[in-house]
Amino acid sequence: MGFLKNTKEHRQETIDLDYQIEILTRHGSFGTYRLDEYSADLLKEFFAVLDELKPLTDGITKEMLYTFWFSSPAPTAEEYFDAWHDEDTTREDMEEEWKDLYPHDICWYKLDAATHTNRDGKKFYGVFLNNNYILSIGDSNEDENETVDAGMLIQYLIRKTKEVIEMVREGTYNETIESTLPYRYRSGIIDRKTYYSLFPSERDRIRNGLTDQEIKEFCDLVEHDSIPDHELIPQMTARTFFEACACGYLGCGYKEREHYLFHDTEEERERYGGITPRERYSMYADRRDDGLRQIPLDDPKAFSLWERRKEPYYKFSGSHPYEVRTSFSIAHSIHLYPWKKDFRNENSGWYFFVSCKEPGNTEEVVRWALSLSRAGFPVRVFEASAIAARLQETDEIGVEPAASVAIYETNCGPYFGKEIHDVTVMEREAYDNPEITGKIRWLPEEKVEVMDHANSPANSQ
Repeated sequence: MGFLKNTKEHRQETIDLDYQIEILTRHGSFGTYRLDEYSADLLKEFFAVLDELKPLTDGITKEMLYTFWFSSPAPTAEEYFDAWHDEDTTREDMEEEWKDLYPHDICWYKLDAATHTNRDGKKFYGVFLNNNYILSIGDSNEDENETVDAGMLIQYLIRKTKEVIEMVREGTYNETIESTLPYRYRSGIIDRKTYYSLFPSERDRIRNGLTDQEIKEFCDLVEHDSIPDHELIPQMTARTFFEACACGYLGCGYKEREHYLFHDTEEERERYGGITPRERYSMYADRRDDGLRQIPLDDPKAFSLWERRKEPYYKFSGSHPYEVRTSFSIAHSIHLYPWKKDFRNENSGWYFFVSCKEPGNTEEVVRWALSLSRAGFPVRVFEASAIAARLQETDEIGVEPAASVAIYETNCGPYFGKEIHDVTVMEREAYDNPEITGKIRWLPEEKVEVMDHANSPANSQ
């Protein structure tokens, strides 16, 4: 029971639920809206009902998390039109909107509810629906300008929770979820080669023009984790760093910029026959260089003092000197670090470390590494083995639910239960294509169990 009711009343509840989610989600903001007193009391009652379920617990924060699925029938086009049409909207436009919002007969909702005691001793309660943060008590980020009445929504969630509890007690909930929950709501794992056979444009996107020979050269370069001492740079200077940057910029084919903030001396421009490495750095790197461009170019002691944030050369301006190609996110930027092999040894040599977490920048990272290596600079690459596996197509890809935003992290192992470096969110239609879904190893959903209060932690203390 609980997942098959399909009456006009239940379809209207779906419309109302989606509307409540939309208006209670503070899009682009942290926290939730403040609940009025009646709603806050109801939310505590909701968590009392949740106590019948066995929570997931965090041993560090003592947070208790409850998570389960419930479903509701999608409204008909006519019902959606009756609910939302206005004089400026045609029936055809409304029908297209309805098809986009309700492509299937059944809508599924994942409820996540968490509670813990804050450091000030007060209880926190938070509720998410399909990853939308909608209800809370005790969140310091809540909007204090107005209170909202969420009573009807909370009563609805209480009713749905009781239905789930009954199904769990009957032993039908977990089996129903595993056999019924559509793939578009689930996560899975797929071999990269198989994924590329289904979506060959994704291979082209990642390689972005890299040849098989360049891929082989890169994989050979990063095969060994350590650089021999005799290949290291004995002393690091600002000039060496800027020249390494110039190798990367030129190797990646960055277009020269007409306007940039730093202009070198005529002596330096004559030395390089035009634009200097330091000027190229000024074209593409983050401006917050903490004085790096101002230190003597050929003085290793000056670089060492600056690198250790010592005066007179270090001038704080934001601490992004090694972000050599900026982006809207640190995860998408290219970083080039001058790296001492052994920071405990004053006489240890140096190498360069190329870093970027975003899989979509794989080609750029490869070209940076190859450019430096071909110019004779010792170089290593962050997550080199993962990049090599990505290019050789020997790894696996995580598949996220259709409504997700792709995770921009290099290792999603804790989420997928194994080492996974890349994730994808497929087009919505792909989750309904058995030729695609049949090649994905779908992860099981979290088991939901009822609480044995006789043996619960509260009664064992």
